[in-house]
Amino acid sequence: MKEKSQTSCEPLHLLQDQQRCNNQRTPAVIFVSTSQFLLLPLTDHLGSKTCDFCIELVRQQTALKKKHSLNVVSVMADQSVRMVTAIVLHSVFFLSGDSADCSGLTARFITAPKEMEALTGSCLQIPCNFSVKSGKEFNSKITTFGVWIKNSPYFHKPLSEVIFNSSGTVSTYPMSFTGDLSQKNCTTLFSSLNTTYTDTYYFRVENWPFRATARCDFLQIKVKDSPPKPRIEISGDVKEKESVSISCSASTPCPHSPPQLTWNLQPDSHHMMEENTDGTFTTRIQKSITLSHEHDGFIISCSARYPVNEGKDVKTSEERKTLSVSYAPKNTSVSICPSGRVSAGSRVILTCSSRAKPPVSRFTWFNTSRDAPIKVSEGDFYSFNVTDGGVYYCVATNQLGDQTSSEIHLTVGDAPKNTSVSISPSGRVSAGSRVNLTCSSRAKPPVSRFTWFRTSRDAPIKVSEGDFYSFNVTDGGVYYCVATNQLGDQTSSEIHQLIGDAPKNTSTSICPSGRVSAGSRVNLTCSSRAKPPVRRFTWFKTSRDAPIKVSEGDFYSFNVTDGGVYYCVATNQLGDQTSSEIHLTIEDSPPKPRIEISGDVKEKESVSISCSASTPCPHSPPQLTWNLQPDSHHMMEENTDGTFTTRIQKSITLSHEHDGFIITCSARYPVNEGKDVKTSEERKTLSVSYAPKNTSVSISPSGRVSTGCRVNLTCSSRAKPPVSNFTWFKTCRDAPIKVPEGDFYSFNVTDGGVYYCVATNQLGDQTSSEIHLTVEDSPPKPRIEISGDVKEKESVSISCSASTPCPHSPPQLTWNLQPDSHHTMEENTDRTFTTRIQKSITLSHEHDGFIITCSARYPVNEGKHVKTSEERKTLSVSYAPKNTSVSISPSGRVSAGSRVNLTCSSRAKPPVSRFTWFKTSRDAPIKVSEGDFYSFNVSDGGVYYCVATNQLGNQTSSEVHLTIKGDQLVGAQVVVKVLGIILLVTTLLIFECWLKSRRCTKPQEDAEEDIYVNMVAMRQKRKRKL
Repeated sequence: MKEKSQTSCEPLHLLQDQQRCNNQRTPAVIFVSTSQFLLLPLTDHLGSKTCDFCIELVRQQTALKKKHSLNVVSVMADQSVRMVTAIVLHSVFFLSGDSADCSGLTARFITAPKEMEALTGSCLQIPCNFSVKSGKEFNSKITTFGVWIKNSPYFHKPLSEVIFNSSGTVSTYPMSFTGDLSQKNCTTLFSSLNTTYTDTYYFRVENWPFRATARCDFLQIKVKDSPPKPRIEISGDVKEKESVSISCSASTPCPHSPPQLTWNLQPDSHHMMEENTDGTFTTRIQKSITLSHEHDGFIISCSARYPVNEGKDVKTSEERKTLSVSYAPKNTSVSICPSGRVSAGSRVILTCSSRAKPPVSRFTWFNTSRDAPIKVSEGDFYSFNVTDGGVYYCVATNQLGDQTSSEIHLTVGDAPKNTSVSISPSGRVSAGSRVNLTCSSRAKPPVSRFTWFRTSRDAPIKVSEGDFYSFNVTDGGVYYCVATNQLGDQTSSEIHQLIGDAPKNTSTSICPSGRVSAGSRVNLTCSSRAKPPVRRFTWFKTSRDAPIKVSEGDFYSFNVTDGGVYYCVATNQLGDQTSSEIHLTIEDSPPKPRIEISGDVKEKESVSISCSASTPCPHSPPQLTWNLQPDSHHMMEENTDGTFTTRIQKSITLSHEHDGFIITCSARYPVNEGKDVKTSEERKTLSVSYAPKNTSVSISPSGRVSTGCRVNLTCSSRAKPPVSNFTWFKTCRDAPIKVPEGDFYSFNVTDGGVYYCVATNQLGDQTSSEIHLTVEDSPPKPRIEISGDVKEKESVSISCSASTPCPHSPPQLTWNLQPDSHHTMEENTDRTFTTRIQKSITLSHEHDGFIITCSARYPVNEGKHVKTSEERKTLSVSYAPKNTSVSISPSGRVSAGSRVNLTCSSRAKPPVSRFTWFKTSRDAPIKVSEGDFYSFNVSDGGVYYCVATNQLGNQTSSEVHLTIKGDQLVGAQVVVKVLGIILLVTTLLIFECWLKSRRCTKPQEDAEEDIYVNMVAMRQKRKRKL
C-alpha cells in the first residue's frame, strides 16, 4: 500500500489526452476490459487516493499481460471492473443527507449570512462555518477542499457554474479561503468585485470520503456601484442637561480596507471596527456630549469614504441627522405698553415672551406684595386699567421646567395741570415800573422746571426760569410760563402787560407751543399793547376764499381736529392792529435731522458725510449721535436767516461693503430745563458704485453627469452698476480658451473640463472661481411623491420622477404600482427636464406599509447599455379601527359572584382614542363602561361587545357571551375529549405519511446519479468508435 500511495500518475499517459489523473479539470473513473482502458469524464469528486488506485490497476494489468495468458488477464480485468464500479458508484456519486429536500433539515449545514452587499472595486469577506451531522465522517488531518458554485447548487450540471475550487482546478472568480477548512471554517475573501458578480452562491466541502453541498444555505451577493449610507444613532434622552452618546457607523464588507468616517462633531475621531453577530463587520466613531438648548437644530453630518481599486480611488456616501433637543423656557421677558409712567385709569398691556421646546404650555402673571407674590392672571397677554403702581413679573412653564422673567415696574403719575400765571400789580402799568409774575401748577411728581416766555412776532422768547419773574416795564407785552415734570409739560395762559397807546405789538401765542396731537386742547392768546386798553380781540382762520372769523376775545381755546393758520385783530378806540399768523401743526416729535453726502459715491473715493439738526433754542442745542463715529465733534452754525443749525461730520473712503449701509443719525433735544429729552431719528442708505464682486459659477445639473447630456452653466456677480458683460473661458494646457458670452452657457457634454467666467462693468472686472465638470457613471435616484390626504377611502396621486439631464435619451421608469405607465417629460423652471410617471389610487387600510419601488433605467453609449437606480418609499395610511375583537378571562362558563375581565383590542391608525362597552338588552344596548379593559363581578349572564373609535371612524366587535356554570358542563367535557382523540389520531396518520415520503427521497436521488453516469459512458463509447 505504501508503494501505491507513492506511485506517480505518469503511466496514465496511455489514457485520453495523456492527462495526469490528479491534474485533470475533469477527473476520471477507469472501466477495465480485456482490450482497452476507457476514460470517462466525471465530476470533481476524485482525490489523490483514487488516482493511486487507477495507477495500480494499470500496473497490475501490464504485469499480467507479460507473465500470463489472456485468460488470466480477462479474469483480472473482470475483477477490476467490479471493484472500480463498486467503489466509484458507492463513493463518488452520492447525494448526502445535506442535499435532501430542505424541508427535512433540522439544522443548518453552514453558518453564513443569507444576503450580503458589496462595493465595486472593493472586496467582500464572507464569514462562514460549516458543520457535519452525526454519523458522517470528517477527517481534519487530510486535505480539505472548498468549492463555491453560483446560480445552482448542483455540482455536476453545468460545470461552468463552479467558479472557485481551493484545489486549484477552478479559479474563475478572484476568491480565496482565509478560514481553516480543516477546522470547519470556510471564511472566504472575494476580491476585485464588479456588478456582474451579483448572484446566488452555494458552498461545497470535499474531505474524502465526506463531501456535501449547502443546497439550502445559499448566499445572495449584491455588488453595487454606490456605497451604503452611514448610520447616525443617538442613545439617551434628547433633552437639555442630559448626556447622550452619538455614533456614526458604516457597513464594512471589506475589513482589510475599511471605510474612513469623518463628521462635524469631532475632527479626529478614533475609529473602531466591530464584529457583528453574523460575522460581518461595522466601522464606528462615537462621542458623548451633554446637551444644551443651543444644540437644538444642530445638523450632524457624517461621511464614509470607501477605498476602491486597491486604494487608488474612493467612493463616498453621506448621512445627515438634525438634533431635536427639548429644553425648559429660556429668555423669558416682559414688555409693557405704554412704557414709562402712566396716568391712573389708563389701559396697560403686559406681554410675556419665552423660547422653549416643547413650546410654553402656561404663562402665569404675578404682582409682588409685602407678604408673598399674588397670582393675577394666566396667558402670554395681560391687560388691565391702572389704579396704582406695582411690580409685575411672569413665569413661563413647559414639561421640562419653568423660568421667571425680570420684574417690570409700573409707575402712576400726572403731567402738570391747571398751570396759571398771576401778575402784580395787576392792570395797566407805567413804563419803568416793577412787575412781578408768578407761575403755579399741580403735578405728580411735582413740577421740576418753570420756564418764562414773552411772545414776539417771530417766536416766543425765553426770558427767565423759576416760578417767580420780576422785571422793570419798558413797554407792553404778553407773557406765559411752561411747567414741566417727567411726564410732560403744560403751558399757562398768557398774561398781557399793557401801556396806554393804540394797539401795538399785537401778537398771538399758542399753548401748548410747537406741534400738538390731534384731539388735544389748544389755547390761542392774542396780545397787544394799547392805551386805552384793547376793547375787542377778533380771531380769524385763513382759507382759500377769505379769512373766516372763528371767535372773539384775547383767548381762543379749542380741541384740535386739523392744522391751520390763525391770527387775531386787536381794537381800541384809537385803531386796530393785526397780529402775525400762527401755524398750528399736529405733531409731538421734534424735527428729523438731515443727512448729506458730498463727493463721488463710488468705491475707493473719499466722501464727506454730515448730519445736521435744526436748533431753534441755541441755549439748549440738540445732541447728535450716529453710527459712523461714537464721539463726533459738534458744530453749531448760524444760518443766513439768523437761525441756528447743529452739525457733525466725517470723511470716509468708500468700498463695496459700504453699499447698502444704513447711516443712522439721532437728535436728542433737551426739554424741561434739560430734565427730559425728545428724540428724532433719520436714516439714509449709502448707494456705492463698485466693480463686480462675488463672481461665481453654478452648474445644472450639479454633480457628475453622463456623456452626451445637456449642461447649463450660469455666471452670477454682484456689481453696481450691474454687470454689462459676462465672458466664459475653458482652461487648456497653453492658455484659456474663450467659449461664449452671456451669463448663461448651455452645451452637450463630450468630456470633462474646467470652466470659469469674467464679469465686467464700467468700474472694472472680476474672475470667478473655477468649476469642474466631471462625467459620472452612476445615475441619480428617482423621487417618489404623494399628494393628497393619506388616509383610507381618499384618492391620492402618486408620482415617480427622475432627473433628465439628457432629454434626447430620457430614463425609462418602472414601478410596482402599474406595469405599463405612461411617461411624461416636463421642463422645469431652471430649463432642466424631469421624466415622470403617475397614478391615482383610492387608499384602503391594506395599503398601509406598502413599499412603493421605482426604478430609473438610463440609456448610455447611444442606447447600447443602461444604468439603473432605484428608490423606495413606504405608504403610511390612516384608517378607522379594524379587526375589533373581545377576549374574556377566565374563558368559558364562570361562577356567579366571580371576577371577570373583558379586554377589547383593535387595529387603527391613529390608535384608538376611545373604547366603549355595551351590554345587550331587550329594549336597546346599555353602555356599561369605557376603556379597553372592563372588570366586574358576575351577577348574571349576558351578551357584551365593545366599540373602538378614533378620528376616522369606529367599529363594533363581535359579541361575547357570558354564561353561568351549570349541569351542562358534563356534556361540554365529553365533546372536548372526543375532539382530542380525533386530533391525536389525525396527527399520527400525518406523521406516518411523512416518514414514508422520507424513505423514498434517497433512492430517487441515487437513481438520478445512475442515469447521469450511464449517459456519460454512452457518450464516451460513441467518441471511441468514431
